Amino acid sequence: MSTRATKLYGVVNPTGQDDGFHVPVFIDPERSNHPLVQIVNEQNHIEAFEPFFTAINIKVVDFDVTKKVGDPAFWYFELKAGPLYGDIEDIQSQFQRRRIEVEDNPHIALQILTACKMEEQEATIQAVRNSLSKSIGRAGANAWLDTNVISPRIRGWMDKFPRWLDKPPRTGRKSDFRFLTSKVLAVTSDDRTAVLVPEALKSQIGDKGWKDITTQLTSLLKLFEFQFGGFTFLGGGTFQKTAPSDVPLLKREAVSAFAKTNGLSLRQMTKSYFEAPSGGTRVVCTFSSRYEGKGKRKYWFGYHKTWDRWLEGSSEGFLLLGCKDARLCFALPQNFVRAQLPNLRSTGTGKDQYWHLDIVDVGGKKNLLDVPRLREVIALSEFAFAF
Repeated sequence: MSTRATKLYGVVNPTGQDDGFHVPVFIDPERSNHPLVQIVNEQNHIEAFEPFFTAINIKVVDFDVTKKVGDPAFWYFELKAGPLYGDIEDIQSQFQRRRIEVEDNPHIALQILTACKMEEQEATIQAVRNSLSKSIGRAGANAWLDTNVISPRIRGWMDKFPRWLDKPPRTGRKSDFRFLTSKVLAVTSDDRTAVLVPEALKSQIGDKGWKDITTQLTSLLKLFEFQFGGFTFLGGGTFQKTAPSDVPLLKREAVSAFAKTNGLSLRQMTKSYFEAPSGGTRVVCTFSSRYEGKGKRKYWFGYHKTWDRWLEGSSEGFLLLGCKDARLCFALPQNFVRAQLPNLRSTGTGKDQYWHLDIVDVGGKKNLLDVPRLREVIALSEFAFAF
């Protein structure tokens, strides 16, 4: 692993909004001046630096920051009265000093709380949820709360309870436990929150652990006037584990193969966005692990409304659905995807809406797109390519 130090060069505004999160851009002055971005692991440390391509102007900063692999991640949030930046501890300290200013914009507060894993900030979370309810509706606001607050909080509690983490039992390893807890998901419907949990965690947490988690969760849900709907233990399909750091490489390889086959030159704009220099072709690439259960679903993808809007800005847009285990990808034209949307399941509303794309096997036929509202499937073989 390289420990060469990189130097902060500037920041990029990924949303088009003046305030809020900006992507830090680094350079390695001893090797090249090519822009780099940090890849951050779950412990909020830098696990790699990757080349960064963008058509958006980089805002040069005038303060000295150097980082290398293994260091705490660097964060930057632009505010009207000056930025918040630094390691998590720096951001937390600045947040406390500038709380009133930050809470004037609940969306920026959300970004800071989520990125820097700041807990016990319920008043700020309520402000964000109330703001989202007005803009995208109650269901969308609750979906945001499930994803960004309740689910991460439950996972954090689970990490603290098992006393065997330092000495795992025969039935599981510490790495297995961390992987399983990452799949825990809260789902709120009609002010009632259920929690989906992999079956393998049931015995690993233990009775006392589940009681303690229930007590804490019930207390948290009361703040939002929710009731706890219980745990649902899922013993069906499980994901094959793959290292998170493999995904960016798989995306680049899949897009490179797609571009070569179609005589295109595509540059990477973000982790998932790719674009031809002319802007005439845009690609969104996403990957799924394989479900290993007995059901028909083999891969699941979410197609986000923000992706759809970005793709429509080109004359040709493609959604690339990659299968981690098979090095297989499906290049779906945007017009094909859009034709299926009315008949797919969706979650959320407004800009946070996304549709569920399930690739299934039915009988002897494989790689079919499930269209649940029509009770049909569509063969995807014409869109498939290996990479």
